[in-house]
Amino acid sequence: LYERMMTQPTIALGIILLAWGVYFLLRHLMLEKSNDVRGKAYFLNFVWVGVTMGLSWSIFYHASYIIGVIFLLSVLFFVRSKKMMLGMILAISIILLLNMNWIVAQFFLPDT
Repeated sequence: LYERMMTQPTIALGIILLAWGVYFLLRHLMLEKSNDVRGKAYFLNFVWVGVTMGLSWSIFYHASYIIGVIFLLSVLFFVRSKKMMLGMILAISIILLLNMNWIVAQFFLPDT
């Protein structure tokens, strides 16, 4: 890991952002169980999860698989309400929006 951090610091930054996003997602899912989250803070947390995971994906492309698995497991095991599903869709939309430049480019660039 040390060698990877020294030669490719963007991968280390992507892993840190991914871990931060997972932390906020799990923290939010646990707060949802205790009904501690209300109002704008509810959706702002999902926006923050989307931004951190979206930046992680744009810096560290291999994170796309990890992010997909994390969201799939979260939806399967933790989503209990329509409000939470809307928050997950918001986070996924932000992730895709932040990475739209290279996702769309794959369809329009000629093969080399």
